[in-house]
Amino acid sequence: MKRPKEDSISIVCGTDFSEMAGHAATVAATLAAATGAPLHLVHALDLWPEEVREQPGHPLLLWGESRLAREAARLRLLGAEVMVHLVPGAAEDVLRSRAHEVGASLIVVGALGHRGETPRKLGSRADRTAQHSQVPVLAVRDSAPFLTWQKEKRPLRVVLGVDASASAEHAARWLDTMCHLGACDIVLAHLYWPPEAFHRLGLSGLRSFVEPDAEIVKTLESQLEQRFDSLLHGRTHSYRVEPHLGRVGDGLALLAAEARADLLVVGCHDQSALARLWEGSVSRQALRASSVAVACIPAPARAPAKHETPRFRHVLAATDFSELGNDAIPLAYSAVAPGGTVHLVHVLKAQHGRLDPYDIFTPLPDPTLSEAANAAGARLRELVPGDASAKSASTQVHVVEAAEPALAICQAAERLDADLLCLGTHGRGGVARTVLGSVAKGVVDGTRRPLLLARAKKA
Repeated sequence: MKRPKEDSISIVCGTDFSEMAGHAATVAATLAAATGAPLHLVHALDLWPEEVREQPGHPLLLWGESRLAREAARLRLLGAEVMVHLVPGAAEDVLRSRAHEVGASLIVVGALGHRGETPRKLGSRADRTAQHSQVPVLAVRDSAPFLTWQKEKRPLRVVLGVDASASAEHAARWLDTMCHLGACDIVLAHLYWPPEAFHRLGLSGLRSFVEPDAEIVKTLESQLEQRFDSLLHGRTHSYRVEPHLGRVGDGLALLAAEARADLLVVGCHDQSALARLWEGSVSRQALRASSVAVACIPAPARAPAKHETPRFRHVLAATDFSELGNDAIPLAYSAVAPGGTVHLVHVLKAQHGRLDPYDIFTPLPDPTLSEAANAAGARLRELVPGDASAKSASTQVHVVEAAEPALAICQAAERLDADLLCLGTHGRGGVARTVLGSVAKGVVDGTRRPLLLARAKKA
């Protein structure tokens, strides 16, 4: 549906009149026509501003004006309102400056990446424009998929790179707005590094670094659904969670090609980050490696202030059954949101072979440990507060068998996607001296999740 022009925001498209720039301009005009937004067609003139002022009849200036006029006439046939700008200066600087002046919501450029077996270096305009832009940058290689999306109503095939970063959420929100213009077949792709994922989620032993691990896929997909399903407002989509040992951007580009995608969408670093981070960023890797269009979505220049109270849907409370350790359990129920889940965790000290596949949530085949685990599970259930039902919170009991309790608690929190961890501590000299010994300190040092400590009462 076309939005009213008074509510629309403009699109800026850079052109050097090459074939690739023509594809980019076609896509920009198609999007402008679909949204009712004006299209600003910009050509950066390879002259100093002083030369333009002193030589108004300069051949390059006259040539640029003529080419811009012809290109604008072609784009108007696509239904776009087109304004032309012939500006002296470096292309990426001119584009970003013009985008800021007109309040653009999108910059569209042509870009070259790897095609087939012949690597072609990415044009510097797309690379440097995306590096510093505070608005989304769409690097186009072929206009045909976008034309069939708008003219023939064929769904646009999109791969969205997702991870735990805020930039991935911004990319998802941008893609959600694109879906207002037409149907999209969306694949949310997450590539994990097997050694890190195995350690973080409590999976050890000999495991494949090439084939997807069923437990990792299940865990990560569930966590991604919690974060991204609501951002896409129920739009039909699927997930691909796969291992990858190389650069993530290269892997996303390969995955997009295998999925026969029309567009790869990735988030960018916060613009306040050091410039050198761009060299190793997923966005830049994807731009260089992708054979399809790439949209690089930066975080907003100024993130809105967060005034909402956090809702703890999943709270983990770990106890060693000491009095102070058990005090963490009522805290967990007081913190959990209505309808949420409290996960009660106890760790049994157990050894397992380093090469044997092992999962912290899979009991070891030891009759003595099995009996101890059953007893521990029963004790955990007895510790559920009598008024827990007032919050309509559910309870899940987990008895974990591991050699390192602190690590096991951190791994359990990752597997359960806990919003909050609760532990007991004396609080004398920090968390170093706790009823749980070094366990509480190990959890504090080892988790990236919020932690709530139950302190010992003074005598």
